[in-house]
Parts: sequence; structure tokens; C-alpha cells
Amino acid sequence: MKFFPLFFRTAGKKILVIGGGKVAERKVQQLLEFGAEITIVAPETTQKLKASANIAKIKWEKRGYQKGEANGYSLVIATTNEPEVNRQIHQDAVVNGVLLNVVDQPELCTVIFPAMIRRGDMTIAISSDGKAPFLTREVKEGLDRTISRSLGRIVEMAVIYREWVRKNCEDEAVKRKLYDKFLYFIGESLNKWSTEKPPIELWDKWLKEIK
Repeated sequence: MKFFPLFFRTAGKKILVIGGGKVAERKVQQLLEFGAEITIVAPETTQKLKASANIAKIKWEKRGYQKGEANGYSLVIATTNEPEVNRQIHQDAVVNGVLLNVVDQPELCTVIFPAMIRRGDMTIAISSDGKAPFLTREVKEGLDRTISRSLGRIVEMAVIYREWVRKNCEDEAVKRKLYDKFLYFIGESLNKWSTEKPPIELWDKWLKEIK
């Protein structure tokens, strides 16, 4: 079975992480960037996770997983090396319709974590369906070196431009031409344009020319 790529809003969602090692640490750090409410269940954790728990970013239950507690969470992530525990977590999650990621066991997962590249509001996700993470990581690192650091600023300007287009134009064919115009000029114009004071007069000129 292949995994369908889907972006999931985690802000304010309750997420359970079982295990407190380096893998759990990486997952937690990713999720914290997206505003998740995280509970960790583990007898011990890394120093970074302890520090996060001490400043109330996450809640740490210093114990092992208890049967049935996956219920009530939007997402559960199992990072343990104990097959029996992972199977119990899988059973609890499936019965209660909870999304589940079991690290290094895609056959037990209902969701998997892609490798991610972020440039502001632009997020690029890369996955091998959880089957070859070392290759996914290599592809991510190659793309990360290639994709411009200015892409985040381009997204910010594109958001403003899209709102302007929607406000000033109803014809879909004209909209497509306006978007093409933006994409053609944005590379050389990015350092000249400002999100605080976008070049509305220039955009108005484009609209008149295209119409």
C-alpha cells in the first residue's frame, strides 16, 4: 500500500509520542515548529526533551505505555524498540481511528513522516513510502542545496500578488496570464519589491496590457 501525500494541520492538536530517545527528539522538534501539543510517554528521555518539558513546551509522563491510552489523541508516534509495545500501540490506534506512525515499521503505520525542506511558508516533502529513508535523506539534502533561500520571500510576495489578482480580475484566462507575468519577473524583481509596499502601479499596468 502506498501513502497518499497530505499536509496535516497540527496546531493545537494533541499528539502522543512514546519513547524518549534521539528519534523521538527529532520528531518532537519537528512538531513543535508547527504548534502541536505534545505528550511524551517514556521512562527516560534525552536532555533536549527534558529541557523542553521543563519549560512547558511538552508534557512528559515518566513511565511506559499503558494499554488503551492512544485513544484521545489526533496522532500517535511510537519510537520504541519493543515489538510487543508497538503492536499494542498499533492495535489501540487502529481500533480508535487514531493516526499512527511507528518508526521504521511502515507496515504498522497509517501515516509516515516525509523528509522536509522549508523556505518560509513553502514546505517541500519527500518520501519513499518509508521504505528507503537513507535515499530520501540524500534526495532532501541535494534539493536543500539547490533550492534558493529566497523562496520564502517569493512566497510572501506571491500571497500578496494573488490577493491583488483576485480582487482586480475575474476572467480566469487573464488571471493565468497575470500569474505567468509574476513568475517571469519575480526572479529579477525580488530585491526591488517590498511586501510592505508592493508595486501596485506596475501590476495595474500589467493588467491593462493583458486586457
